[in-house]
Amino acid sequence: MSFLINYPSLIFALSPVLCAQLAASYSRKQHWSEIWLAMGIPVGLLGSVVGATSMAISNADFNSIYPASAIMLTTTLYGSIISMLGYFARQEHGQSSVSPISTVQLVILLGVFWSLNASAMMSSLSFNMYLSTEVAVIHLSVIGASVFLSAKPNYIDSICDAALMGASISVVVGVIALYSGQTEREAAILISMNGLTYGLIIYISAYFFSLKYPTGVEISFSRQNWHWMEIVTFLIFMYFSTETIREYLKNGLAA
Repeated sequence: MSFLINYPSLIFALSPVLCAQLAASYSRKQHWSEIWLAMGIPVGLLGSVVGATSMAISNADFNSIYPASAIMLTTTLYGSIISMLGYFARQEHGQSSVSPISTVQLVILLGVFWSLNASAMMSSLSFNMYLSTEVAVIHLSVIGASVFLSAKPNYIDSICDAALMGASISVVVGVIALYSGQTEREAAILISMNGLTYGLIIYISAYFFSLKYPTGVEISFSRQNWHWMEIVTFLIFMYFSTETIREYLKNGLAA
């Protein structure tokens, strides 16, 4: 089972969760399960998407794709386990205090989270591949529409929903661009990949802000996590669908 152990993936998945847990447990007396449930899957998916972006547009040897995909999905596995443990350990009566974390704690959380992402991006082929004006416009437009048009009483909930919607739109736009044949393959894939990356970063950052500015409105992070999994599954199916047994046998006979 050694193939399930990858220390960089584990550090990426656990570090933001543990930092948020320490801050929320100390300031808000919030049970650790709420933090783990809300953050596990999004952080794990973010690590996988950041790694998949570099792999998708590289000219790597075919034999290296499967091992790289396994490492990519390991981060998702770790995040899923973190959220699973949080779900099973959740408290039925909710938190006993809604006191906010301090500004210093919020800055530290954001600093650790953004630093981990920047480090992962810089270790890839090129940091520039994660910079996308088109994706930024999509997300800013969706967030703007959500904030100004939504009837919800708090902005954090609206931004969380907008991050999910912006990521979904970006993935579909990227797929359309690829299939239309009017956009280069790498550019089309980056629209989808960066759309997910930006959306997850916005979503997780908004969650950190919810610890600083509690609104009293309960956000269904279990539902949100499920939707994030659906989007990533759709992206993997469209770009990384593996060869079926039937195709493998057929190709073997043809060879």
